[in-house]
Amino acid sequence: MILCIFTTRRINDIFLQWNKKHLFLCFLSGFIGVFCAQLSFCLGLKTSDARFTSPWMLLNPIFTTILGLLLGYEKFKKLKTIGLSASLLATGGLIILKASTSEVGTIYKPTCFLFISSLSNATAVIIWRKLLVEYKLSSLIVTAWSLIVGSIFMIIAYILEPYWFNQVAFHDLTTSLKGCLDILACCFTIMLGYGITYAILTWATHKSSISIVALYASARPLFTVVLSFIINKDKPWITATSVILLGIIFYGLILSSYSKKKEKNAKLNQKIKEKEQWFKSIFARPVSGKYELLQNPRITMKVT
Repeated sequence: MILCIFTTRRINDIFLQWNKKHLFLCFLSGFIGVFCAQLSFCLGLKTSDARFTSPWMLLNPIFTTILGLLLGYEKFKKLKTIGLSASLLATGGLIILKASTSEVGTIYKPTCFLFISSLSNATAVIIWRKLLVEYKLSSLIVTAWSLIVGSIFMIIAYILEPYWFNQVAFHDLTTSLKGCLDILACCFTIMLGYGITYAILTWATHKSSISIVALYASARPLFTVVLSFIINKDKPWITATSVILLGIIFYGLILSSYSKKKEKNAKLNQKIKEKEQWFKSIFARPVSGKYELLQNPRITMKVT
């Protein structure tokens, strides 16, 4: 919000000209895209492990493209359907593989949390697309609203946490000063990383299509698989199978994004043809030493 004040210097711009629809969508982007997505992801990570959690990130671009198709932002194409089907099947196989090799007791609770997280991320991208592309809002202001609304709900959730578990007494974070400083440093680093990530995502959503933005955002699980192989010392066949499934997933996502690019080029060529026909309809070829305007045949020009 401080960055917004320095950038806009006008209170009406910060509060989106007091437009109720814009304010409501910015509120939803913070509640769904930051609070629901991150809280449910952390709960899923807490009730499972990183090896089981990482494949669920790959559902973000798949859910984003599916929501875009349902809401009319994307169009059904043969390549897009094939790519989404391949990515969805490979993601399901990767989740099953990680569930069978991880040390998680029950997978029902983390599955529920992670599914909500992926669906919330996809919904947030759709909302950002509407705010940035259709309503032409600043990406900095949208990012600030998302983070502020999400942070407020995070604080409220922390205050209400003891009552959720029927524990009236609050839990102290730590009694050590060094521990408090470490926690604050970690929280600052995480919030800074989220701020940069959401700023880049909102800017990229404004400049490109939602399916392509979600495609590049899905590269995180690849690094998770590599780090898991190095740190946790996974078996070679598990890592090899994971890499193969990731390759199928990325191929499917690239195939669906290529369909979007092909469709965009076709629209561009169609616009060029329409402009050429428009110019031809205005200026006719010379007839009997005169230029005739087809739109107004009474007006003629002599040939010099």
